[in-house]
Amino acid sequence: MATESAQQANANKYQSSSLYVGDSHPETSEAQLIEKFSTVGTVILVRICRDKITRQSLGYAYVNY
Repeated sequence: MATESAQQANANKYQSSSLYVGDSHPETSEAQLIEKFSTVGTVILVRICRDKITRQSLGYAYVNY
């Protein structure tokens, strides 16, 4: 049983998570979000959602850990 608990803890250690970041300033960059949110954990990807035509920020992003 102790082995199963250790395996479960190890599996949870590598779970990925996504964080929604809303109401961001239109000029916020991916680099700024990585800098801020890397204090919480290892950031794998930052995606700022943008208008398809103008490429302007829609004011929200996702940070993946």
